[in-house]
Amino acid sequence: MKEAPPADVQQQQHEAQEVNQAASASTSAGTNAGTGTTPTTMPTYFSSATSETYALAKQLLNAGNFEEALSLIEQGLENTKTELRVRLSLTTANANAGDGNNDEELERSIEFNGSVAPFHYLYGTTLLYSLEEAKEDGQDNGGMTVEANSSSNSASASAAAAENNNTPMAQMLSSLSSDAQGGGGAEQQQQQPDVDFAEDIQIAWENLDLARNIIQKMIGEGNVLSETDVAKLQL
Repeated sequence: MKEAPPADVQQQQHEAQEVNQAASASTSAGTNAGTGTTPTTMPTYFSSATSETYALAKQLLNAGNFEEALSLIEQGLENTKTELRVRLSLTTANANAGDGNNDEELERSIEFNGSVAPFHYLYGTTLLYSLEEAKEDGQDNGGMTVEANSSSNSASASAAAAENNNTPMAQMLSSLSSDAQGGGGAEQQQQQPDVDFAEDIQIAWENLDLARNIIQKMIGEGNVLSETDVAKLQL
């Protein structure tokens, strides 16, 4: 039986819930059709990386509370996308009046906007640590599972992408991917957990890779980032 979390972790969980509620209320207020209001500023990489939601998610990650951290990151990512959708939809609609591809262009702009990169990076990092802990505890399926398709290929692709990288994150990804591929003698009842484990690794890699691509794009556009941010290109 697991022990009750320490008081400081309980406080972090409480703060995370308050941030979730406040962020949801703020987003609803900012997009309410009755008021016609919109977020006052466009979300940016730096506003996301210094947000209270991001800071609390990192605290939960450092405390080993992975599920709470992942939930909070998802909320922060969705709120950021909602703000972007409100503000960018006005610009896109005005620039492309009568163009049926507005929605696709808008979603592409949101997907590769700098403001979502910190959340994608933190999500991928948190999920990897969750999987690492699950492996150490003797569990094959970590914090998040999805329907499986071509899981062994996904794990192999993630491992290959990190093969020549010596960063701690890449080493963890490579190690977990190798474990997910498993051996040919695994029993039938263990195959589904292995599939879920491999799929979670792929989800983590996709989040990290998307963050890396966004940061690379930002640098190419002349944005000045810290050494810590630039190091995320080494995934």
